[in-house]
Amino acid sequence: MSATFGISITRDQLINAALRTIGKLGKTQVASSVDLTNCSQALNLMLKAWVNKGAVLWKNQELTVPLVSGILLYPIGPTAGYLATAGITITAAGTGGTPGTYALTITDAGGGTGATGTYTIGTGGGVSSISIVVSGNSYVTPILSFPLGMISGAAATATVVGLTTDRPLRVLNEGSYIRQPGALDIQLTQLGRIDYNMLGQKNPSGSVPTQFFFDLQLGNSLIKFYPPPGSQTVLSAVLVCHIPILDATGASSTFDFPVEFMNALKWGLCREIYTEYGVDKDTEQRVDKFYAEYVGEAYGFSVEEADMRFSYDNMGDRWGG
Repeated sequence: MSATFGISITRDQLINAALRTIGKLGKTQVASSVDLTNCSQALNLMLKAWVNKGAVLWKNQELTVPLVSGILLYPIGPTAGYLATAGITITAAGTGGTPGTYALTITDAGGGTGATGTYTIGTGGGVSSISIVVSGNSYVTPILSFPLGMISGAAATATVVGLTTDRPLRVLNEGSYIRQPGALDIQLTQLGRIDYNMLGQKNPSGSVPTQFFFDLQLGNSLIKFYPPPGSQTVLSAVLVCHIPILDATGASSTFDFPVEFMNALKWGLCREIYTEYGVDKDTEQRVDKFYAEYVGEAYGFSVEEADMRFSYDNMGDRWGG
């Protein structure tokens, strides 16, 4: 009896298995470099498409986003982050508001990582944009974060808001919360775009956020909190997010799936490539049968066992819907 649980299969091993299954390789043959390239492309396109089947449990992760007083917009993704309204040190501040672009030095940005960049004073005398480089990533701050006339001299310490991580595809409706000092948690309610847009004042006096709007974008996803966080010394949002499935790009790459999904991956790839490789009708039907069986079983297992709760959403009543 085996005492291990770590059986795995590499990308090229799975491609060879799929090609054998549809009758395009013999028992001792291996795929050519061209077949490996073509099947790898089909495989990774399939992995991207499988996101549409729903969130698999192991890709639901809790992301902790540190909040900054007065800031309601937080990017989350591979190049997320921008300067908050509080905290910049400008080394060339003695310009008297003359329009132009000037150097700035940022202290303790991104947890101690040095940052450099420029700030631009617009024709109205206020800062119109700030560009920074932190750990090799370049950011251009949103103009809305810098009201006209706000920056008049060297003042404070830089703060980069947002979270640099994999771009989340969804934030789950339940399970996200605000963590306050003393580990006191307050549940967050997710709003749709229309509900968020219907909120009157988007930037009221800061307190503890109770709602958020998740805006899925191609580069970084955006989280907008309402109301913006107040002046608490320690405040963060814990968001239960669905993170994308990783690509399998190398010959010996393993998969971002547990071993229970390996048959589903093999038969899924068979289904992706059988048209390209011109198999007969009987093979197509056999592949379709096993594909439906193994993929259905795999995704059926990836569900939580806890009871599901439903609650009444009264936002439509609130806005006269």
